[in-house]
Amino acid sequence: MNLQASFKLALLVTLAVKLTLAWILPMSGDEAYFIVWAKHPDFGFYDHPPMAGWLLQLLLYFGSSEVVLRLPAILLSTLIGLGIYRLLKPYDETRATLVAMLFLASPLNVLNVLVTTDTPLILFAFLSAASLYKALQQENFAWYALSGVFFGMAFLSKYFAVLLGLGYLAYFIFSARSRQKTLGLVLIFLAALPFALLNLYWNYTHCWDNILFNFYTRHEGEQFSPGKVAIFLGTQLYLMTPPVVYYLFRHRAGWRRKIRRDDFRLFACAFLLPMAVFALLSLKKVVGLHWVLAFYPFLYLLLPHLLSREELAKSLNFMVWFSAAHLAAIIVIASLPMETWKNTKLYDGIVFMF
Repeated sequence: MNLQASFKLALLVTLAVKLTLAWILPMSGDEAYFIVWAKHPDFGFYDHPPMAGWLLQLLLYFGSSEVVLRLPAILLSTLIGLGIYRLLKPYDETRATLVAMLFLASPLNVLNVLVTTDTPLILFAFLSAASLYKALQQENFAWYALSGVFFGMAFLSKYFAVLLGLGYLAYFIFSARSRQKTLGLVLIFLAALPFALLNLYWNYTHCWDNILFNFYTRHEGEQFSPGKVAIFLGTQLYLMTPPVVYYLFRHRAGWRRKIRRDDFRLFACAFLLPMAVFALLSLKKVVGLHWVLAFYPFLYLLLPHLLSREELAKSLNFMVWFSAAHLAAIIVIASLPMETWKNTKLYDGIVFMF
């Protein structure tokens, strides 16, 4: 089977797996909470901006089953997999195919079927960065404006979108300057401004709920702990997978040379700057696995510049078996009665979640 056929098969198989998981897994407490948002639409809610509720409100017109309401999460990674392939194809079609399949086969894709505030954030952050990449390639202001619109929609999904904006700022500061690039950066933030002003207005009229919750309430009492840093590093090792980490470390000398390329630098800034912020946060706060998911597609866009075809193929082989092990574990756990966990510390959390 050639690579193109394998890629199409990967798209279909991973989509089928996600549809099956969405059908099998019971609706979680968090998802039910966001469905309440959808039934009472507003321009904001207590702990997050409103985008997840808006998406679910649209889907409620088509049904209220788990599969229908989880369609954004189900289709999200398929769209990003196609996007990764399309962006990398002009560079090297073989590596583009391998990287896209690597992303599709990863646990962060295959297991991501629950609708959360991270779902629209991941999608719109990727679309914003992809549009900016096209703007830089084609020197087209329409793409800059579209990047800004998607950036604004990412901001209305979750405040972590601000880290993507910092990544953009770092890219424009450290890349070759031009009048068009400067105007493009201004256009991005002007296009995103209406979305930010909407959020600002809602917070102003609702006692600054979002701001207080995300920047104060949820961080009260946090203290420095080496264990939190270890959890953060372990999470990144898990998400990247050991083979990819090994190959990236092996080619670490090439980062300095590669980062001089504009296309590489954009995605490097979009990935590394948020990771650096999360690393600092991990000194006092447990950084959740889902916090970083919106920025991981940018790592995959860097891989063909750093890993050989053989290394990508070996990483893909590991990823397939790695995800298969996760699915096997989920099947076993899902088939067990809830009482199985009654005498464990996990029981209260499982009952609360499902």
